[in-house]
Amino acid sequence: KMATIPIPQQLGFDEEETKAFNELTRRERRRFDALPDNNSKIAFIQAMVEKEKSWREKS
Repeated sequence: KMATIPIPQQLGFDEEETKAFNELTRRERRRFDALPDNNSKIAFIQAMVEKEKSWREKS
């Protein structure tokens, strides 16, 4: 039985991206899981990171 590699490692996420991934809500996670390929999953997470950053800068 192969060890499953965590998704952030599979997709080469950096620290911020991994944090964003780990903080996805159930709805966001379902949307993430439904994406067709790794490129769209990476883009989804990067968008979450950007959203998080701009939200933090505003507050």
